[in-house]
Amino acid sequence: MKINPLDKQQLLKSPKTAPKKSAGQSDFGKILTQTSQKAASEKPAVSAPAKTMMPAAINMQFENQIKVHQGLEQMLNLLEDYQHRLSDTNANLRSIEPAVQKVKHKSQELQALMSKMPEQDPLKAIIDEVLMVASKETIRFELGEYTSR
Repeated sequence: MKINPLDKQQLLKSPKTAPKKSAGQSDFGKILTQTSQKAASEKPAVSAPAKTMMPAAINMQFENQIKVHQGLEQMLNLLEDYQHRLSDTNANLRSIEPAVQKVKHKSQELQALMSKMPEQDPLKAIIDEVLMVASKETIRFELGEYTSR
């Protein structure tokens, strides 16, 4: 079957598909006219100018929160890696030691970030618990609790 572009135009002109026009104005036309007249009679509302820049203190706070979240996620990943290394029966203490050093280093970074946080921040308690676990595990490793391997 061939499609002729003129067929489309003929369908649009046919009386079956052409919408009927009423003698009066449609409901939409009435509402549009009323709304446009109402808008023309009212004074435009003056809004306050938009702030284009955030204050530096708020910006610093958000940057610090982002660093804290990233550091906490990295610390949890390091602790998970440490856990997997400990559970590996083929791993020796020398292969686990770099993971312990990474945990110690990240703990120091998190402590520095935590000191910049406000006291009432609920994330501070979570970080404190994670740091406590990390500290206990590094001390256990350094004291030789895993030397029976």
